[in-house]
Amino acid sequence: YFYISEALKLQRIYGGAALFLVLDDGLEPSEPVRPELVRGIADLVPLSRREIVPHDYNYLNYRKPEQYRISTSKSVSTENDLNYLLVHNTRVLRFDGLFLPWRQRLSNEGWGQSYLQPFFEVWKRYRGATDGMSTMLNEMDLFVHKIPGLANKITSGKESALKARLEANSLARSLYGGMALDSEEDVSFASRSLSGAQEIFDRLTDDLVAAADMPKTLLFGTSPSGGLSESGKYEDKSWAASVERYQTHSLRQPMNQFFQLIMTMPDGPTKGQMPEEWSVYFPPYYSESDSDKAE
Repeated sequence: YFYISEALKLQRIYGGAALFLVLDDGLEPSEPVRPELVRGIADLVPLSRREIVPHDYNYLNYRKPEQYRISTSKSVSTENDLNYLLVHNTRVLRFDGLFLPWRQRLSNEGWGQSYLQPFFEVWKRYRGATDGMSTMLNEMDLFVHKIPGLANKITSGKESALKARLEANSLARSLYGGMALDSEEDVSFASRSLSGAQEIFDRLTDDLVAAADMPKTLLFGTSPSGGLSESGKYEDKSWAASVERYQTHSLRQPMNQFFQLIMTMPDGPTKGQMPEEWSVYFPPYYSESDSDKAE
């Protein structure tokens, strides 16, 4: 379970990942698996698409090329200095990313798109809005100091005296929280209105939720507005449907390949005898109550 979880994380981040099956079968990794020779699975190695690349593929077989190339920063063999290892596709459990057209897939080394890609631009807009909102809150109250004849003092070359006057005011505010003013001077705070900002921010939040393909309560870690009402149940059911679609898209095919190997191994649970009927089953993500089941 741990290795599959790691591979799925890499798949969602990078747009593709794989589990390399290190088999004890006496064959070279570039040779096809012969289940009758497999004595056991020595290891499962999660690899992102940056570390495992289809060696030779075309439009017809890019989902299942004959061989993959595992590239590393160090030599993978003591017999030569090659920094890559060719492995047969029967030794690789592939977890592809989001669908990409052929031309875009070519530039992505045969893999799909990262799950973060459609989310990233929306996240930047949301993050920019939160930063802007924070700046506006800090500058809501604008300090205004009205000084009679200010323009004349500046044009007459009395900037140094004016600067000394403002510095004295700043010192007074820091010492006793007030200001010493002439009778003709005035100090006030100009308040800024944030009306309409909340509505815009809510629109950006909805955009972020749609891009994440997750319920708002799960994305932000908040409780449903309706408590334990139908509102919360709907979001749970919607998220369960998304999880089940993801399982079908990303897990079913590699899990079929894995369990088929397990059941055809001589020392496997079925002693090499493949059952006539079998399937990979995912338990329902959403648990219905007894009353819901009865209805």
